[in-house]
Amino acid sequence: LGLVSRLCYLQHPCLISIGDCVFLSEVQYCDSRRRQSEMNKPKGKISVGLIDDEENIRLTVGASLNFEDDIVCGQLFGTCETALHELKEGHHALDVILLDIGLPGINGLDGIKRLKQLSPSTKILMMTVDDRDRSILQALTDGANGYIVKGSSFTGQYVAHAIREVDKEGIFLDPSISKKVVEMLKSASSHARNCGLTEREKEVLGLIVEGVWLEEIGKKLNITYNTAASHYKSICSKVGVHDKGQLVRRAILDHLI
Repeated sequence: LGLVSRLCYLQHPCLISIGDCVFLSEVQYCDSRRRQSEMNKPKGKISVGLIDDEENIRLTVGASLNFEDDIVCGQLFGTCETALHELKEGHHALDVILLDIGLPGINGLDGIKRLKQLSPSTKILMMTVDDRDRSILQALTDGANGYIVKGSSFTGQYVAHAIREVDKEGIFLDPSISKKVVEMLKSASSHARNCGLTEREKEVLGLIVEGVWLEEIGKKLNITYNTAASHYKSICSKVGVHDKGQLVRRAILDHLI
């Protein structure tokens, strides 16, 4: 997976070996991290939960994230059912949940609304092995805040970056997925809500959904940064939102591109 290949045994005496990697046993790992995240979440840290039926992914991703200075991953679950039960009993909402789409029992898509009902403020970041998955729009419509792909780029650094983005901006789409989203939205343009966007504004909005930001938009469209920023401000005003995350979500939900 490209995640942490070795962890330091001397720093973590409860670590166990799995193949070429070393990890905490899942019970010890979850107990220690849950106490930290629920009883006394470190100030300024993003609290993260992970739901995936593959144990090696839970352990490698969780361990990798806990090496980050600003993230604590204290709750690992193998099924949505377990997560829903445990989170219902918990005292503190998680900031971000990483949710695998292909779970047994309650799958990732079915779990989105249930998790949001428990904690509306929690951001849900879907994980998929296939960026061609047609369920992407459905997940985003149901309340997911983004998608990451379990591909060659699925590293600890990549996942941490996605978590920071979704926590800060409210949205994160893997670049390969964001392009697919724009293509799907354009193909369904007949269902678009009319917000009075000009063709140029739709062009700018499409690039924003793809993850391109103002300076790069200016270069791509051969316009100045100030002009790109002016378009962004006008789009937000017409759509009725106040930040990039809200704008991307409305673009997806209302087929604005």
